[in-house]
Amino acid sequence: MKASETWSVSAEWIIPAQGSPIHRGLMQGRGVAIEFVGPASQAPSAQQHRWLGNAAILPGLVNAHTHLELTCLRGQLPERRPMAQWLFAMLHKRPGGRKLDASVAEGAAEALATGTTALSDICHNNSAWRTLKKSPLRKLCFAEVLGIGSMARRAMGKLKKNLRGIKGDEHLRFGVAPHAPYSTSEEVYRQAIALARERQWPVATHLAESEAERQFLLRGTGKFFDFLAYMGLIDLSVAVHNCTPLAFARRVGLLEGPCILAHVNYIDDDEFKVLAGSGASVAYCPRSNDFFARSGHRYAEMLTAGINVALGTDSLASNSSLDMLEEMRRVRLDGKVDNPTILRMATLNGAKALGWDDRIGSLVPGKQADWIAVELPDEAAHPLEAILTSKARVIETVIAGKTVFRREAGTGE
Repeated sequence: MKASETWSVSAEWIIPAQGSPIHRGLMQGRGVAIEFVGPASQAPSAQQHRWLGNAAILPGLVNAHTHLELTCLRGQLPERRPMAQWLFAMLHKRPGGRKLDASVAEGAAEALATGTTALSDICHNNSAWRTLKKSPLRKLCFAEVLGIGSMARRAMGKLKKNLRGIKGDEHLRFGVAPHAPYSTSEEVYRQAIALARERQWPVATHLAESEAERQFLLRGTGKFFDFLAYMGLIDLSVAVHNCTPLAFARRVGLLEGPCILAHVNYIDDDEFKVLAGSGASVAYCPRSNDFFARSGHRYAEMLTAGINVALGTDSLASNSSLDMLEEMRRVRLDGKVDNPTILRMATLNGAKALGWDDRIGSLVPGKQADWIAVELPDEAAHPLEAILTSKARVIETVIAGKTVFRREAGTGE
C-alpha cells in the first residue's frame, strides 16, 4: 500500500477500545495511519474498501509478558507443582541454537494467528530478537540477566556481551530484564537498571510471583533457598534482604522509571500503596496462574487504584497457547471487571506498558492501523460479550495497515 493511498474497512461492529462500539462501523486511513472511525454513513470515500461481514474489528492485542524461546515446551511440564520444582525441570529442557530459533518463530506465528500485534518478550541469552526481527510483530525484546552468589560477578559482563550487535527498527525495541529477586543479586539489579536507564530503555522483572519468593526475600529461607543451595549458588555473599518484594523493587530503583512487573501475585496492603505510587505496569498472566494453581490476584483493585494492569500469556512452559483472547476470556470468568476494561487490559494497557500507547492500542484517528477482525456468532447484539463467551476466532490480523494473517471466515483454515 502506498503511503498516499486511502483505504477503508467496515464490519458489523467496530470496537475501538476508546469510545463505544459502533454498529455497521467503518475505519478509514491513509497508508499506515487511521484517519476516521465511525458510522459508515459519515465516512468520506476511499480508494480501497473492504466489507468484512459478520465480524468485529478490534485493536490489535498486546501480550505484555511472554518468553517465546520456550514455545517448544508446550505440554512438557506438569501443572500445579511448586515454582522451584518447575524451574528445575524447565532449566533442563530450555532450548538452544536452531531449536531456540524455531521455537521463537513458531511462537511469533501463533501470536499473529491469534490476534497479537505487539508483545513484550524476555529471552535468556537475548538471541530471540534476531528471529523476531523477521516477523511483522511489534516487539519489545528484553535481554534477561541473572546472577546470584558466585554467578553475580559474571552477570553484567555476560549481559553486555549479549547486547552486542543489536539492531532495532520501527517495530523492534529493546530493554533489560533482571530475572527475579531470588535469582539476581541486589547489585546486579542496580547495575542492570543503570544500564537500561543510560540507554533510555525500559526494565522488566518477575516480581511477587510466589509465596516462596516472599519468604526468600524476608527471611532468606524456604523453597528457593533450598533450590539455590541444591544448584550450588548459595554462599556467604547472598544476603538476607529483610524486605518484601515491592520494597526490594523500590530499593534497587526499579520503580524510578519505565518498568513492567510480571505477575505481582502476592502483595500486602503496604506494598499495594508503593505500587500505586509508582509508574510501574503490571503484567498479569491469568492462565499461567491457573497452571500453578494460584488465586487471589488483586488486578481489579489495582485498576481501581490507577495502576496500569496489562495481560500476558507467560511462556508455553506454563500455558497451553499464546492466544490473548483466551486470557481475556479467563478474566471474564472472574466477573471482577467489565468487558470494556478487559479489552483495554489486552490492548491499550498493554501498549502503555510497552511504551507504544502513542501509536497503537486503540482505534482512533492519529494512531497506526494495527487491528484484528474476529468472526462473530450470528446476530450478536453485544459483540464483545459474544467474543468473550464463545470460541470466536481471529480471521484477520493487520499491522501498520498491512495484513499479516488471514483465514477464511467459517473455516478452520
